[in-house]
Amino acid sequence: MQPKPLFLPPNWLIVPPEGVEASVIFSIDKEYAEKLRSKVSTFKTVTKTRKAVLTMITTYGLEKNKHAIQLVQNEMTMDDLVV
Repeated sequence: MQPKPLFLPPNWLIVPPEGVEASVIFSIDKEYAEKLRSKVSTFKTVTKTRKAVLTMITTYGLEKNKHAIQLVQNEMTMDDLVV
């Protein structure tokens, strides 16, 4: 069963990636980048806004590849959340 996105305040959308290993650095591939672009587009349409900020919250960080650089504006890791 596919998890449904959790809608928060009008400018927030949380969608967990499917089948992701939590013990490695997260990498955005071409296929996942297209899914994210689609979700951002849907978000902009539904909320009637022209702006969207994509923040990735990961356990061990985000690989800085061309897809991540184009799509992701902010990144948080477990180290940012745990003192």
